[in-house]
Amino acid sequence: MQKPFIPAFLFALLVFFGCSKSDPAQKAADTWYVSYFLDTGDKVEDTGLFTGYTFEFNDDNIWLIHAPNGSTITGQWKVDDATSYATLRIDNAVAPMNAIIGDYDVTEQLDSSLKLKRQPDTGTSALDEIPVLEFTKQ
Repeated sequence: MQKPFIPAFLFALLVFFGCSKSDPAQKAADTWYVSYFLDTGDKVEDTGLFTGYTFEFNDDNIWLIHAPNGSTITGQWKVDDATSYATLRIDNAVAPMNAIIGDYDVTEQLDSSLKLKRQPDTGTSALDEIPVLEFTKQ
């Protein structure tokens, strides 16, 4: 009589330990990279400044920047869908990150890319180039 109990018990253990619930908090954030950057300071494409950097835009508006040397910088980000306005912030930012912090107009927001154009300063001439920043999902 105990023989049918053993396979049923083993099956129950397999089901209990083999099936796990997925935890949304454990979902990995998407990784992005700078695919284009034009700075107005020298009016030269400076995308290469960000080679090796990856970026995570987390749901809690925390922005993680992974540097090529293995360090991680934490900042804040926000995109207001109603106004197509984006803000990128990092406390005490140093190069090259200090070049991309600021306020931007969102010119394109897709699942795999985010294109931003810096909002011009009040003293900026209409003829001046405005910084452009583009992120692409890896």
